[in-house]
Amino acid sequence: MGDPILQLKGYGYAYPDTEGFVFEGVDLEIRAGECHCLVGDTGSGKTTLIQGIKGLLAGGRQVGEIAFPANGRVGVVLQNPETQLLADSVGAEVAFGLENLRVEPELMPARVEEALVRVGLEERLDAPVERLSMGQKYRLIVAGLLAMEPDLLILDEPSAQLDPEGLALLLETVRELKKAGIAFLLCEHRPEWVEGVVDGFWRLDAKRVELRGPDFGEEAHRISPVVPGSGSGQEAVGVRELAVEFADGKSLWGKLSFALGRGEQMAVCGRNGAGKTTTLRA
Repeated sequence: MGDPILQLKGYGYAYPDTEGFVFEGVDLEIRAGECHCLVGDTGSGKTTLIQGIKGLLAGGRQVGEIAFPANGRVGVVLQNPETQLLADSVGAEVAFGLENLRVEPELMPARVEEALVRVGLEERLDAPVERLSMGQKYRLIVAGLLAMEPDLLILDEPSAQLDPEGLALLLETVRELKKAGIAFLLCEHRPEWVEGVVDGFWRLDAKRVELRGPDFGEEAHRISPVVPGSGSGQEAVGVRELAVEFADGKSLWGKLSFALGRGEQMAVCGRNGAGKTTTLRA
């Protein structure tokens, strides 16, 4: 089995100026080539646990032990990728970590392009990061970490940002990298998509982490269909032949028109990069 890549023994954390712990007594082991999934309700402490593992919690009280092998590399992708972006262009963002690892410059382009291919981000290396959608930015952060060849990669709520195609590609990437000995910890509200690749399911509940079996169906959050309302018949938002063009002349779509009435609900669907966020901003 080998030594654990990550080992938590009785770990607990309490935020500054609070008496109670967010969680305590957490015991968890992840070995090379394993993928584990952590589920739990909103506010249960999943993101706090991730930050604790990565050493990002300032202040507060920590008890127990977090152990990694010597020189072990741990990469974390938080739910909001914009908090982790550091460069202006796609290529520079992926290469940033390699620069900090003092990788020879002539070796960087191949590793950057390979990482981008792994996550399915087909963008020019000089493409501006600000133009990417949230899902594309999430892929970009993952690519930057993969280029650094981590021992453990922790992903916080990837299904919240990636479209079905992106999740399928990520699943295949996880499957391949497990064979290379890379370990994964996925924190999810909707873990159905990871079936077949996860070695252990854990639930963070009542301030403790419990090992669960693969029968995670009860943890899945299924969306119930919305019963259409009659609406008031009054238009709340009217969009007429909307076009958005960037400074270089590139546009995401042609002319967009739609109407939304008061009391109505509308779902805007599309793959990462289709322009959903740009539509809302406009």
